Amino acid sequence: MLVKSNEQLLVVLDNLLREPQNFWDGFYDQTFRNVPFFVNKPDENLVSYFEKKVIQPNRALELGCGAGRNAIYLAKQGCSVVGVTYRIMHCNGRKKGLMKQT
Repeated sequence: MLVKSNEQLLVVLDNLLREPQNFWDGFYDQTFRNVPFFVNKPDENLVSYFEKKVIQPNRALELGCGAGRNAIYLAKQGCSVVGVTYRIMHCNGRKKGLMKQT
């Protein structure tokens, strides 16, 4: 297949990289499990990088951001953040929380 546009490239990458939707739907329907990325706080490594000044506020793109726990932390540190997830329920569920935190 010859890719002739950005849109076609995104479709090709989507088809190559996306896990089956049923897997992710089942995975995120189990957010009650005691798993680190289901908690409402940023990844401890990310926090450590900011505390040690390994990284400074800048632009950030978080792919697969889920409910946005790391994207929210990055924004609070002064970053300009774009978070991308394919599960719309995460985005809708976080709108109220995001508005309260900004």
